[in-house]
Amino acid sequence: MKHPISMGDLQKGERYDNMDYLYFSSIQNGSPTDLVIFYDIASSYLSELVKEYPKALNITYLVPKFHLYAHHTSCQINYSFNLTQGVRRMDGESPECGWAAMNPVASSTKEMGPESQRDTLDDHFSDYNWHKVQEAVKMQTEHLIHKWEASKLKLNPFEATVTVVSTVKVRLQLAKEDVQAIARGEALETHDTVSPSVLIVQGLKLEEQQDQLQINCLANIQELYMPGVGLWWHSKDPSDRPPESINLFLPSDALLVSH
Repeated sequence: MKHPISMGDLQKGERYDNMDYLYFSSIQNGSPTDLVIFYDIASSYLSELVKEYPKALNITYLVPKFHLYAHHTSCQINYSFNLTQGVRRMDGESPECGWAAMNPVASSTKEMGPESQRDTLDDHFSDYNWHKVQEAVKMQTEHLIHKWEASKLKLNPFEATVTVVSTVKVRLQLAKEDVQAIARGEALETHDTVSPSVLIVQGLKLEEQQDQLQINCLANIQELYMPGVGLWWHSKDPSDRPPESINLFLPSDALLVSH
């Protein structure tokens, strides 16, 4: 994931000033209390900054596996993923892979001004994060499916867990809120018979009726330009159906039906 306030321009290589700012900005922006920080030169760079870390953070420093074997033996022992609890079998190199997706953007952003460049990079980073979240959700779903297939006693991932709220339930809830407001003496007495909730319900009804009226007007005009469709309108009564489910039989739809 691309963390907010964690990206920046480098004037010439990874200078400490740039890296210090980006690094501290990242870990202080909504970070969990337990962190595993891995960096190619963690042993010589990050260990010098321990005194600067927020006291509430518990940070472990590691070196990615590909780079670790170029370090001294002491580094290979103290900064190894293989010898650290809680990091499983990760190698620490995955953040490097993410930059490959951003490299093609460089040819465009290098010609931009500062603001356009930042907006463009923000868009690409946000898209990258969105795809990462989708992958995580997919992996979690697949894990639940495998568990359920192994044992039908587990929670069925195909069972809907979202409660459907019907119009009747909404009206009932609004009516209850009106009764409670009256009991507390907080009800708006602007109108004798129409409360704010009744106004909302009536407005929604009228909105549906307006859509239906617009469809009826369209049907009348279609009879002039598309007589065949006019016969269809007369043979069916769309008034008992939700407006969004009615086929308007525009020219493209009529061609499909004729075939």
